Amino acid sequence: APGSTRWAELRGLAAVQTLHKTCKRASALVQKFTRGALCESRERNPSLRTMAALATIVPPIEWSQRKDGLYVVIKVAEATAVTVDLQATSLKFACDADEKKYAFDVTFAAEVLPDESVWKVHGRSIQMHVVKKDQEADHWCRLTNDKIFEKRHVATDWSRYVDEDEEDDAGAFDMSALQGADSFAPASAVAQDEPDSDDDVDLSDLDGGLDKPSE
Repeated sequence: APGSTRWAELRGLAAVQTLHKTCKRASALVQKFTRGALCESRERNPSLRTMAALATIVPPIEWSQRKDGLYVVIKVAEATAVTVDLQATSLKFACDADEKKYAFDVTFAAEVLPDESVWKVHGRSIQMHVVKKDQEADHWCRLTNDKIFEKRHVATDWSRYVDEDEEDDAGAFDMSALQGADSFAPASAVAQDEPDSDDDVDLSDLDGGLDKPSE
């Protein structure tokens, strides 16, 4: 009956339910207004759309090593416009994939030899063999000196991992996935290593070695 404790409880419950529904409607209106304002802002300010398009993602990186080098796998599927800049102490990478931009710039834990290293784009990854400069030193403790970057983006490639004490038995990396790989060496350096087409031609008989025509 009105005025009883049970009646008061029911009225209180109804009030709470009404308040809950009102809050949900208000929240939905705020979200709708926010989305609309954001879309309108993007339409009025194309630079916001450009900034969103230019935002880059650091792709997952896996690595393993031997005494003489590193095997690095950058996990981006169907990558296009791939650029890789390997220097003695750093690796800079960029590509496009699935309407997104991927990129990173990282410093190695020790020096490498770019001219002796190679890389290749695969369907689901970009793979490279990076030759170490000091091949007598112990295994690297990490790929990069940037501990935060390594913790967030770099993982051990356990499929190629070999403990340093077992390296002699395990042997070198399987390089079959890098057949026909591109070199990091400058094009001019590669051209110097290629013999001229005339190098194998014996020209010794050209100076007087031919029979003179009869008079």
